[in-house]
Amino acid sequence: MRYSYILLCLFLASCYAVDKPKEKIIRVTGEGKIRVKPDKVILTIHISFSKPAMVEAVKLTQATVDSVIHILEAFGGNDDIKTSSISANKDYSYERSRPVFIGYAA
Repeated sequence: MRYSYILLCLFLASCYAVDKPKEKIIRVTGEGKIRVKPDKVILTIHISFSKPAMVEAVKLTQATVDSVIHILEAFGGNDDIKTSSISANKDYSYERSRPVFIGYAA
């Protein structure tokens, strides 16, 4: 009887569970997106026309630049859009290793 009492105590002691304090955990899963408008865009466009007269080449190039600026005005003020340069140079074609004057490129 004595052994049965000890066995009963051991059995009851083994069944007794100690509650551990559970850790408090916060788990978050997801995805985030941010969309912003750029405050500055640098756009480089090379426009070139060759004409026999320099005045014609410069006028055609300036007209094209003006049309591009007019399109870009919808995206920003005219004060923000700048043209860096327009230059005019002689334009040559090479035939049989000899330069042949075509006109002026602006």
